[in-house]
Amino acid sequence: MQMRKKVHFIGVGGIGISALAKAYLNEGYIVQGSDISKAIAYLEPLGIKVFYGHNKNNISKDISKVIYTEAINSDNPELVSARKLGLDCVTYFEELGRYTKDKYLIAVSGTHGKTTTTAMIALCLINGGFDPSVIIGSKMKEIGDTNYRYGKTDIFVVEACEYRESFLGLEPNILVVTNIELDHLDYYRSESHYISAFVKLAKKIPRDGFLVINKKYLEIFKDIVQCSIIEIDESYNPVLQIPGQHNIENARHACTVSKILGIETPDNYLNKFTGTWRRFEILGEKKGVLVIDDYAHHPTEIEATLKSIKQKYPGRRVVCVFQPHQYSRTYRLDFSGSFIDADIVMVPNIYEARDTKEDKKRITAKQFAETLQPKAIYTRDFSNTVNVLRDILVSNDILVTMGAGDIREVSELILELI
Repeated sequence: MQMRKKVHFIGVGGIGISALAKAYLNEGYIVQGSDISKAIAYLEPLGIKVFYGHNKNNISKDISKVIYTEAINSDNPELVSARKLGLDCVTYFEELGRYTKDKYLIAVSGTHGKTTTTAMIALCLINGGFDPSVIIGSKMKEIGDTNYRYGKTDIFVVEACEYRESFLGLEPNILVVTNIELDHLDYYRSESHYISAFVKLAKKIPRDGFLVINKKYLEIFKDIVQCSIIEIDESYNPVLQIPGQHNIENARHACTVSKILGIETPDNYLNKFTGTWRRFEILGEKKGVLVIDDYAHHPTEIEATLKSIKQKYPGRRVVCVFQPHQYSRTYRLDFSGSFIDADIVMVPNIYEARDTKEDKKRITAKQFAETLQPKAIYTRDFSNTVNVLRDILVSNDILVTMGAGDIREVSELILELI
């Protein structure tokens, strides 16, 4: 009898890497993983052994492969131990590339809209009878409120993150580029450096493949790629349940992919889509206060989300609690015009992720709040933020917590306490 191979995931709580862990579990592997977050507890009932915290003792010689998130440092004790033991160690995207190498891969990249567009494409393909596998950077109601779907065909839809050029491990047959706007400033030196990553990925599309883009990006890719370039139809204006022009743009990309694959009526599926976890997610309403949670953390995303809220709920006061994500992004990007549609902005802290000591010296949450005057206030921490909110929120207000960190805790606490 053949022994089942064991795979260990470092940082298994990550939304992408946890999906790959589920995929390996589905393939019959013994799967285990570690993370500093206690939120990984939900993986245990699935059959994944979890370790809380990173410890060299979590690594053993019987592990056939170690897959790690690029969010960890090179001195991570598990990664160091695995390398000393001579184990096969690969990043999440390197392994995702290996895992999908023999699949018909649809990769969705871009600065904004990756998750929603991935979900929309998946929804169209599932309902169109293609039975795809899906890995998405959020939870999707239509696939069981999770981030992974196993499909019986060779079609695989994945969300492709550009951080540290990590998506270059993929070999897409169809590549969607939703948009390109400088981000991940802890890695990319300039806009040209950032754009070059997308160009490298596009060059990997085979001759019989497709690049799906907005025509504004045509100059970047034309005469560079060997595949067909398909521009989205900007006259296509679907009626969606999720608000915002940016989501119409996402739907245009999904519609284009659907039609490449022969789905002629994607509207039938797109107009039923209600969004994903932490993307304009309505958490509830209490005492007349509507509470929304959103992942937006880039200036363009913030502006688009707040504009959508004002359009959907005209006349209501919008109180935004924004948690900047990364000191490097907070310092280098211009957020000054992003909160025009918020009536009050609160900044409790900056969520640290992959930041250096030098990054943290350049700006503080208080200094950031001062750049957003007169409508922004620094509220020090979550506890004080909740206390301030309890004092100022009144019926008919909209509270939106916003950011890529743990800011959702504030909205959840408000729903408990007001």
